[in-house]
Amino acid sequence: MKSSSLKILLIEDNQPIARQLIEFFEARSWQVDYAHNGTLGVSLALSEPFDLIILDLGLPDIDGLTVCKQIKSESPVNIPILMLTARDAFEDKAKGFNLGADDYVTKPFEFRELALRCEV
Repeated sequence: MKSSSLKILLIEDNQPIARQLIEFFEARSWQVDYAHNGTLGVSLALSEPFDLIILDLGLPDIDGLTVCKQIKSESPVNIPILMLTARDAFEDKAKGFNLGADDYVTKPFEFRELALRCEV
């Protein structure tokens, strides 16, 4: 994946975290679309091309695991999904990977590590 041209969909309900991530990614010249809930996230993911989806699990309307499963089953292309969440138990990680997540990062996180994971 070319880091200079990444188009990311961020699905995150925590406004301060979302704002920090958007600023960080835009400083890297990455394009970021933002959804504050799962319903909007699924809609955007299925209607526009993205290089990567960064997905929180604790969303207000639809759990992120359900969002992941829906995107993976309905999208005509395989969009990589990186789960970014405070859920750090092995069982949560296993569920995420079993439902199609390509990577899993727990909060708190280091921005540089997140960027590295987005680039590979």
